[in-house]
Amino acid sequence: MKSNDIKWIKLLALTILSLVFTQIFSAPEWFSKIVRERRGKTAASNEFIESLWNHISTFSNQYSLDPIFITAVVAAESNFINTKGPGGVIGYMQILPSTARGIAKLLGFETPKEGFENMLWDQEKNIQYGTAYLSYLYKKRGTLKGALMDYNNGPKKEQYAESILKLYSRYSELAKAEETKNTVSIASNTVEQIKNIETVNNEITQSATDISITVESTNTENAEEND
Repeated sequence: MKSNDIKWIKLLALTILSLVFTQIFSAPEWFSKIVRERRGKTAASNEFIESLWNHISTFSNQYSLDPIFITAVVAAESNFINTKGPGGVIGYMQILPSTARGIAKLLGFETPKEGFENMLWDQEKNIQYGTAYLSYLYKKRGTLKGALMDYNNGPKKEQYAESILKLYSRYSELAKAEETKNTVSIASNTVEQIKNIETVNNEITQSATDISITVESTNTENAEEND
């Protein structure tokens, strides 16, 4: 294989990897749309959405839960707004300071210097505690519905669990549709890149051929003159 071919193959590989990494590490379109819809008049910058998705996906992976499931929980609990709810629950996953203290003891988390109430206002910590606790409950109960019922632990806990599972199903469908769309897009872009590379290679080959013919013609003319 010619060095020029290797160079273009590497360029193609880097292009494909760039497209794939963009899809993996950026907040999905379905997520951005849902966050803005649920927050209503409360503005949501791209930076906020990226940060929120990063924390949800990071801790979901860490605690072996689907980030789409955690997205559904956050949507139901707080509409993606960092707020204080009925009974003193705080933040995106609506956690009581006393519950946070129990989670820390249960899972071996360090006691925050600022106290549990202040800590729960932090986006990262709130999502970490809520996700870790749901993971623990899921392992304990064996089903997502059971975990959600324990997480809520209120008089309408079954209704609460079922409503979140419906959201989870809906968001999963949106995510799947977007994934299919992105796969087609990556494939289309890859084909286009291959066509571009083939065009450039053909042009380079033609140029090299033209140069070779010119050189040979010049050498022939010089040889005839010398004769």
